Amino acid sequence: MKAVGSLKSDWLKENEHIIGGLRDLTSLFPDNKYRVFGSLVSAALAGPYRRIGDIDVVADGQVRERVIEGFGNRGYKVGPVRGFGNLVGATPLRFSKGETQIDIFFGRVEKEGGWRLPLLAGFSLYAPPSAWKAHQFEFGGVKFLGITPSTAYYGISLIERNRAPFSKGRPKDLETLEKHANPREVEKIKRQNPGLWFGNTYIPADRFIATLGTTFQVLEERLGICRTAR
Repeated sequence: MKAVGSLKSDWLKENEHIIGGLRDLTSLFPDNKYRVFGSLVSAALAGPYRRIGDIDVVADGQVRERVIEGFGNRGYKVGPVRGFGNLVGATPLRFSKGETQIDIFFGRVEKEGGWRLPLLAGFSLYAPPSAWKAHQFEFGGVKFLGITPSTAYYGISLIERNRAPFSKGRPKDLETLEKHANPREVEKIKRQNPGLWFGNTYIPADRFIATLGTTFQVLEERLGICRTAR
């Protein structure tokens, strides 16, 4: 069995592409203009347990052109990401160089301190001030800003609980975030209610994701019946 120090060293070597990407990301973004989310938040809290594929970021669109130019000057290629989010217009820009991939959603920071991402057909995704709040993490010796453990826990628990189509089924991430989440902060996020705007109509995230999860469960069941019938 490997010693803890050796295990951590191997893990950091396995994630050198992430550490290099974080160095570039943090040097190009002004303070408080971005938030890392996704697996990297869990990994920064949990320590050695798996290889991280990419860096997911939400950011203030005011610095978009400056950031695109900065990554280009450092040899990164840039282009839109193709995936499930394209169906609703949630298309991040991907900055890639070698094994390093950084996916950034450029939105708008609102006057009251929330964050909004315009989507298709007049919809927009909204994160209230409590969900846009920043938390400092460290990974491989690089300090960076991310969403808080409480925000991350709220989001991933909502997705996993409702078996949403973008669920990745990572119980280790959920377990780690639950340990570090502040219950009062989670309740505040629930009260401020992240969700979707469509004109003057607001759809809370919990209702939207629950409906989405149910819809995909029904489709899975029907497809299963069809396959059995064949």
